Amino acid sequence: MPTIKVDPIVINPDFAFDPEITHKFTRNTFPGWLDFEVLELGPDRCVGTLVVSERHLHRVDNMHAGAWTAFADSIAGWATARNVPVGWNFTTAEMKMNMFALAKAGDELIALAEPLHIGRRTHTWEVRIISDDRMVGNFLCTQVLLEPKNGGAPKVSTSEVPPEAVGVEGAERTPEVPALDIPQGPYATHLGIELLEVSPERAVGRMAIDERHLHSGKFMHGGVWATFGDTVAGEGTIANLRPGRVFSSVDLKVNVIGAGRAGMTLEAEATPLHVGRRTQVWMVMIRCEGKVVAQFTNTQMVLDLGE
Repeated sequence: MPTIKVDPIVINPDFAFDPEITHKFTRNTFPGWLDFEVLELGPDRCVGTLVVSERHLHRVDNMHAGAWTAFADSIAGWATARNVPVGWNFTTAEMKMNMFALAKAGDELIALAEPLHIGRRTHTWEVRIISDDRMVGNFLCTQVLLEPKNGGAPKVSTSEVPPEAVGVEGAERTPEVPALDIPQGPYATHLGIELLEVSPERAVGRMAIDERHLHSGKFMHGGVWATFGDTVAGEGTIANLRPGRVFSSVDLKVNVIGAGRAGMTLEAEATPLHVGRRTQVWMVMIRCEGKVVAQFTNTQMVLDLGE
């Protein structure tokens, strides 16, 4: 497959952004732990960078698909925040990620976010992820804008998502099912994702939301929704692999229906839509107290070991 070459990104000095502001604004949040930096923030594009480290890896020493998505979604979020009216908020309603290459610790990724649509109620952003002047990933998301309530005071952060905008879930249920002893890579381990059941027909996972999963608005980051779904679907994929085979996520899509707040416990159920020799397609329903709060679908490419 030919490599898609891209021109090197040159930062526009009119919209150059101090990377330290990124760290200050995201401190003690999931984006802060992710450790990216915003280099340019203008009305027509946002540029960010991330150096892949051990924290971002799957247990096979490649960058977790959820980390790819979280990085892209974060840069799209900064781009949206730059363009929303004063006092308004927004939330990611839909996202889709394609990955064209693997990323390992030490690789530097550049994300370039540009708008496909900026409207009164929705924004749609495309984020191209670049490494060594070639495109290695592509991300699309739709952001829904939320207006202030009855002229009330502006929110502390434009990325805050009021729970009343997406529904209120019930109190969390005390988990009773013990987790399986299945090791996870550094990225999923940091997020506390547990596997409860794994078979070729179904995989079930659990994750209790706390401060490590939240953005500055104190709701669960879109990239964490993607990570949770991708991790559980990946275990189902592994259960269907023949000896000597490995896999890599090449496509994923998330619809977020409900807000994720600290104290909630989420359960993800993954079932296969297709299990073939070269590809597997999985659907994941994410629930809280039996109520669906997100839906995730991804495609896994099956490879021979060393391919």
